[in-house]
Amino acid sequence: MTYAPANFRPLTTLFKASLSRRIVLWVFASIVVIEAIILIPSVYRRERELLNNLRDISAARASGILDTKPPDASDEEVLGYISTAPQNNNVVLGGRLYANGREIGTFGEPPELTLEEIYEGRSDFLNRTTARYDATWEMSSLANTYKLVIRHDATGVQKEFYSFIGRISGLVVIISIFVTGATMVVLNRIVIMPIYRLQGDLLRAGDIISREELDPPPTFESLQTQRRDELGDVMTAFGEMVQQISEAIAERKEAERALARLAEIGELSSMIVHEVRNPLTTILMGLNSFKSMNLSDRANARLSLALDESQRLQRLLNEILMYARQQKLELTALELNTLVEELADPLKSMPSAENRYITISAYAKPVWIQGDKDKLKQVFINLVSNACEAIDEGESVTWTISRSVDSEAIRVVVHNGGPPIPADVLPKLTKPFFTTKSSGNGLGLAITKRIVEAHGGQLVIESAKATGTTVTVSLPSMPKGQT
Repeated sequence: MTYAPANFRPLTTLFKASLSRRIVLWVFASIVVIEAIILIPSVYRRERELLNNLRDISAARASGILDTKPPDASDEEVLGYISTAPQNNNVVLGGRLYANGREIGTFGEPPELTLEEIYEGRSDFLNRTTARYDATWEMSSLANTYKLVIRHDATGVQKEFYSFIGRISGLVVIISIFVTGATMVVLNRIVIMPIYRLQGDLLRAGDIISREELDPPPTFESLQTQRRDELGDVMTAFGEMVQQISEAIAERKEAERALARLAEIGELSSMIVHEVRNPLTTILMGLNSFKSMNLSDRANARLSLALDESQRLQRLLNEILMYARQQKLELTALELNTLVEELADPLKSMPSAENRYITISAYAKPVWIQGDKDKLKQVFINLVSNACEAIDEGESVTWTISRSVDSEAIRVVVHNGGPPIPADVLPKLTKPFFTTKSSGNGLGLAITKRIVEAHGGQLVIESAKATGTTVTVSLPSMPKGQT
C-alpha cells in the first residue's frame, strides 16, 4: 500500500480539500462584508460632499446675480434676474421661486422638490435615474421673503461618485485578496499540511495494525512536532490510541501463547489421565478380589482405605476429563418444570439431603428450553447437593423456576440460608481445583459453569449474611412456535 507524501504539499492542494475551500471562502466573504460595512458610510459621505459642493457653486452664482438687482425690484423682476443663471452656468438647469408661501414662477427645467416638502424639513432631492439634483438656497438678503429651489445637472457628481465607488471597491478587493492569500499560506502551513500528515499516518497505522507489525514500535511523522492547539490534541490522542492498540495486541498475543500452552497442557493432561485410568481400573479389580479373602482386621482396614482412595482417584480423573473435554451437547426440547420434578425424589434421597427439606416452586406455565437433559441434571444435582451441605439439619433449600422480567430468559434459583460465603471467596468458586471442602477437588462448580455456558446461559452466585447464598442459572427459552 502506498501513501501520499506528507513532507511537501503544494498550495494547490488547499483548494482540493473541502475544509480548506470553505475556510478560504468564508475568510474572503467575511473580509468583503467587514470592508463594506466600514466603507459604505464613506461612499455616501463622499456623495454628500459632492452634492454640497455643487449646491454651494450654484448658490454663489445666484447670489452674485441678485447683488446686481435694484433694491425695489418686484417678485417677477427677482425671478427674471435669477433666470439668467442657466445662461452663465451649465450646471444649473432651472429653478422655482417662492415668495411668502406662494410660487412666483419657474425658469428652465422645473425642480421636483415642492414647497410642502420644504416646509416638512426637506432641503434637497436627488434623482439618480435622471441625474438631477434639487436644492434650496436661502438667500441671505431676501431670506425672510423668498425661497429658491435650484435644479442641478448631477451628471458630473454621479461620474465622480461611481468613480469613487470603483476605487473603493478595488481597494476592498485588493485587501480581501491579500488577506485571503496570506490566510491561504498560513492555513496550508498550520492546518492543511498537518492534516495531510495525520491522514497519511492514520492510513499507515491502520495498515500496520491490520498486519500487526508493531515490533519495533512504528514512528509517525505527525507526532514528530509538538503543537499546543486542538490539532495537537488530536495528534496526541492518535499517538495514545496507537500505543493502546499496540499494548492490547501485545497482550492478546501473550494470551494466545498462554492459551496455546494451556491447550498443550490440557492435551497432555488428558493423555496422562487416560494412561492412569487403565492401570487404575486393573488395580481396583485386584483390590476388589481381595475382599473375598479371609484377611486380618488390620489387612481389611488397609484394603478398605486403598479401595476408597482408588475410587476417589478414579472420580477425580473422570471429573478432570469431563472438565477438559469440550462440552458437546445433545440438545432436545425440555420442559423445565417436568425435569425438576423428576429430580425431586433422587435429590431427597442423597446423603447430603438427609434430615433437610427441599422446597420446589415450579413456574405456573410450562417452560420449554433447548438443552442436554443429562448434563442439566448434573448441574441441578450439584447445585442442590452443595446447598444441602451448606445448611444444618432441619433447615431447607428452595428451588425456584421463574422468567426474567426484562427478557425471555428462564431463571432457576437454588437458595440456602446457611452461613454467607466470604466476598473474597465468591469469585474463586467456579475456578478449577478451588474448594472450601476438606474432601472436595474443586471441579464441581467449574464443570457446572461450563455446562451452563455451553447452553448459552449464565451462572451467578450471590451471598450475604442476611439472605444466605443464592445460585441463579439463567437459560435462554425456546422460541415460541418450536415447543
